[in-house]
Amino acid sequence: MFPRMRRAAHSKVGRRGAALIGFGIVDVIYGASLIQPSGSIPNATARWFGSIGPMSLWVALWWAVALVCFMSAICKSRDGWGFAAAIALKIWWVLLCFVGWRSGEVSSGAVGVWFGFTYFVGLIAGWPEPSDPDENAS
Repeated sequence: MFPRMRRAAHSKVGRRGAALIGFGIVDVIYGASLIQPSGSIPNATARWFGSIGPMSLWVALWWAVALVCFMSAICKSRDGWGFAAAIALKIWWVLLCFVGWRSGEVSSGAVGVWFGFTYFVGLIAGWPEPSDPDENAS
């Protein structure tokens, strides 16, 4: 089942587009995780960002980047915009996490996780789209 779905997705949006869809899904979920009932903020990282700006701003940023990722996945010739948006938000996020860590507000784990994910997005952004979507598929 999954190999068939993977081939169908790759034939429509390519591997880079599939990566952008994945990044967009992560961004939607992470943005949604920042929405809390009754204004409570669930963890130190979210509290740190809440002290910098309203949570609605951060949610809107994550969801806007997700939208750019989804739109860029559909327009294969313009996927650079999606990767640029995805990496820019994550670089900004990891830099602010680093400042929060240095000031004792954010855990070093948050910095490490966001740095690793930012590196991963940048790595995939530099890969060209293979000419054959089934090429090197396992």
